[in-house]
Amino acid sequence: SFTNTQWEECDLRIDTDLLGDSDMAKDMMQQSKDEISRIMHLSTEEGNEAVPGVSQLHVPLEAMQQCLQCLKELQRHFPKHAPLYGNETAAMLKQRWTKMVEDFYDKKKERFDTTKIPDLFDYLTYDSMYNMEYFRAEDTLPLFPLFRVTDVMANFVGQAEYGLDSESKLKIGALVSGPLINRINDDVQEISQGKGPLTRLYFSSESHLQTLRNILLHSGATMCHKLHEPVPLHYLTHLLFKVYKWDRPDGPEDAPYHVEVYFSPGIDINPFGVSEGHHIERIQPAILIHRDLQLDELLEMCSIVNSILDNHTPPRSPLS
Repeated sequence: SFTNTQWEECDLRIDTDLLGDSDMAKDMMQQSKDEISRIMHLSTEEGNEAVPGVSQLHVPLEAMQQCLQCLKELQRHFPKHAPLYGNETAAMLKQRWTKMVEDFYDKKKERFDTTKIPDLFDYLTYDSMYNMEYFRAEDTLPLFPLFRVTDVMANFVGQAEYGLDSESKLKIGALVSGPLINRINDDVQEISQGKGPLTRLYFSSESHLQTLRNILLHSGATMCHKLHEPVPLHYLTHLLFKVYKWDRPDGPEDAPYHVEVYFSPGIDINPFGVSEGHHIERIQPAILIHRDLQLDELLEMCSIVNSILDNHTPPRSPLS
């Protein structure tokens, strides 16, 4: 929290109560993961048009099979001796990639574990950035096709885990980020009354950014601008809530304050779009997704979220 415009006074706190309880949404998220697995194992394009992100894959199962073939080709070209980033040895690189491929595809069941797709994308991005010197020495490696298809799959899976339709997105969002949206509302109300700090920053995880964004988009309390979904969330993804007071004579007397909401997907790192050794990317500009969020609309949004929390029955703990 910053109490003045010079940011001379700063109050830093760790508040675990704002993180919500992901376990409360565990059952619903598992249902989403099961549905993702079903969709990704489809061998046809029919029925995928209505699912954001899947239509880009055309036939999801073929996309995963293409990914697996590229991974096998990559494994055949692992170095026996190579200078790798962070003092990692060639044996260590081979071991972690072998485990990743084994976790991604079960040979006995002939099934893919779609929950491993985001991890697979992180692995590929890391090695393409920091071990590019080795990878570029092997011109035959299918790195870019592998990165491209994994990127599309990871964008779909990463967001779909938090709900595949508006209702599930809102419920999971409330269970995970309900406390956070309530605190943001308290901050906005305080600022509008001339109380509290002028600036407050919250640092959290991807799961809370995904679910907080879903609350804004699917609560029905107001209408936010929807970007082309799915929107990937990268490092330093952030939401901004800016509180303004009308300074025009014709401004509304009953609602002198309003909020502008901005969203930035953070740093979009494309290891194939930068020259070797230049991995620094700029943060993507924040996009205005709501120009005139009224304070009563924010209150209504919190009321909807709290109603979901009040009516939710926590899952039973297994008997020990």
